[in-house]
Amino acid sequence: SFWEMVKSGIWHIWIGFDHILFLLALLLPSVLKFRSNDGILSAGSNRKVWIPVERLKPALKNVVKIVTFFTIAHSITLCLTAFQIISLPPRLIESIIAISIALAAIHNIYPRFSGKEWLIAFVFGLFHGFGFASVLAEKGLVGNYMGLSIFGFNLGVEIGQLAIILLVFPILYQLRKTFLYPKIRVFGSI
Repeated sequence: SFWEMVKSGIWHIWIGFDHILFLLALLLPSVLKFRSNDGILSAGSNRKVWIPVERLKPALKNVVKIVTFFTIAHSITLCLTAFQIISLPPRLIESIIAISIALAAIHNIYPRFSGKEWLIAFVFGLFHGFGFASVLAEKGLVGNYMGLSIFGFNLGVEIGQLAIILLVFPILYQLRKTFLYPKIRVFGSI
């Protein structure tokens, strides 16, 4: 049933250590901005640092943007795979998902796409969608209700992710200006 697929999507996120790690890697820099040492991003500046955001609303908007692009991407490949339009070997997908987690974490320490975390989330979300599709394939979903089942599973994935974000983001926001946060960002990423 639809609700069983929603519950399956939630459960898949909550027991999926790789998905939780990827979400955390995306969330760690969400309460920071990458700026030059004087606080102004200048083209010639060589010394750039992470600084805390001043207000909640821009940081929250950034998280919503990142998660939305991740959702759009994994929805695309989940559908393409579930409807057997594209098929990639599971071993390749699992390897790319592992690499995506590592690269997102490395970005938190040595930023290369500052301000474009949404792009990282989108590209890697494409591969995570292939991973989600393997879960659906194990359930043997076929027939007239495939679209509804995919929607239910995807909704569950989003609910699971939202629960993690709602739990972690406020804590990160409160800690962002403390002397501990740089250590949390680095060690959390490692």
